[in-house]
Amino acid sequence: MSTRELTSYRNEALRASRYGEGALGNACEVIRSAPTGARNATLFAQSAGIFQLVAGGVIASRSAEQALTDVAIETGLKPCLLYTSDAA
Repeated sequence: MSTRELTSYRNEALRASRYGEGALGNACEVIRSAPTGARNATLFAQSAGIFQLVAGGVIASRSAEQALTDVAIETGLKPCLLYTSDAA
């Protein structure tokens, strides 16, 4: 790989990383602002979109999982219910 190709690849990765960070931050804000009774559905919808970006290599899986888990707990979801359809 030439230096030019490597530089282009790094720039592209940096743009994807910035986009991913923005998307993850936005998803967390949407979850935080969801009203009681809609939090689990909102968490699911936002998580689905974020994990599409994970699949595309735009966001690291661990970063997405940690951020979404943290915001879910912050908004009152019980840790044992985070990934079930019974959560509030």
